[in-house]
Amino acid sequence: MGTLTIGRVGVDLDLDPAGIQKTTQRGREVVAITGEVSLTDSNQSKALAHKIERLPTTEELLVPLTFSGEPTLDGYYRVTDAILNTVIGSANGFYPFSCQLERIGSEGRVEIESVISSAERTNDFGGITPVPILGVPTQADAWRYRDGSAIPTSFTRTFGGGNVRMLSGYTVGKVPVWSIAASAFYNRACYVKVDDGSTTNKEVVIGRDIPNKPTDFEIGNDGLRVTYNGSNCQLKVEFYDGTDWRSHPIELYSGGATIAAPAYISVLMNTAATCGIRLVVPLAGSTGAVTVDIWVRRGARFIEVVYSRDRAATLKVRNVNVEAGTAITAGQRATANDGNTNRYVFSCPLSHTLDATNGGLQIASVTELPFMFGLEVGGTGAASGDAATDLVDQYFQAITEIMNPIIR
Repeated sequence: MGTLTIGRVGVDLDLDPAGIQKTTQRGREVVAITGEVSLTDSNQSKALAHKIERLPTTEELLVPLTFSGEPTLDGYYRVTDAILNTVIGSANGFYPFSCQLERIGSEGRVEIESVISSAERTNDFGGITPVPILGVPTQADAWRYRDGSAIPTSFTRTFGGGNVRMLSGYTVGKVPVWSIAASAFYNRACYVKVDDGSTTNKEVVIGRDIPNKPTDFEIGNDGLRVTYNGSNCQLKVEFYDGTDWRSHPIELYSGGATIAAPAYISVLMNTAATCGIRLVVPLAGSTGAVTVDIWVRRGARFIEVVYSRDRAATLKVRNVNVEAGTAITAGQRATANDGNTNRYVFSCPLSHTLDATNGGLQIASVTELPFMFGLEVGGTGAASGDAATDLVDQYFQAITEIMNPIIR
């Protein structure tokens, strides 16, 4: 008996002695786990069982596993197979499952290599100094850096569930290598959630397959989260400022008019380091559609959005609640601190027109509006790395991270 966690999926299991089998196949250590999911609520059982079934579809190159009933299993794995008996589950409310994992190694043997692709965004502005920045759990340690000379500076941000460590200004091409306990791997991780009908809460999505619930999603990183705001194409963006969650809803416009609620949703990426979703909004009649790609990175205080449509029009994003803005290089921040001593931040790498009254920006006659929306926590007293201009610098350095396991 014990709690088994594989990746983002955790379940209390009552396993018989044959429930865990370890074998060595051609030099590879393979672990096979069989059990059943049986919760009081049959809908929750079904939802949890389907998460286990989806584990082989994860995009991560390593998956942490912990099991309180057999701690020697703790470590990092690749999930190679998962089988779910839905026939028995539908009839009896409990779901027998089996999964097979290839062991990479223990926490002491596996290091994590953050392989980073990074480049300055194509832009129409001078005076910007793009800053590469990387977020990792504070529990990460035993750092070393390959393929570079300068060691990056670091600082911490306080998020909803705890702190996150930020590495700032590292040499592009340098590869950070770090270690972490399997139980802490997903701390402050990016995530996608959706209302799957199993509970009153949104449930985490495994892999890229997601129910088409385009107004019942959540994407975030424990320091910010985005949900549907309940009207037109409005996004409720919330930020944790060290004290509480602060809501700053924004709305998208096309051709000077509001657009409808999203009708479709898909997952573009789903890893601990980066998550992305795509919302599709049909326009009136058969005049076309717009897509809204929302990206979140671990540790970031801003969302990255690419708003596009099939034919050129004036594309705009603005605050739902009127809050005047002041121009900064490549964007805008709130003119004054709000009641919680924070200021919103907009940025766009392309030439644009600002909405100084409401807060927002637009570009005429385009098929794409890329922008960033974030929060300057502390406003005029923001800490280094969190000021509006810092966020713009961080946004202008586009980053893709792949976490690769290596053996000591």
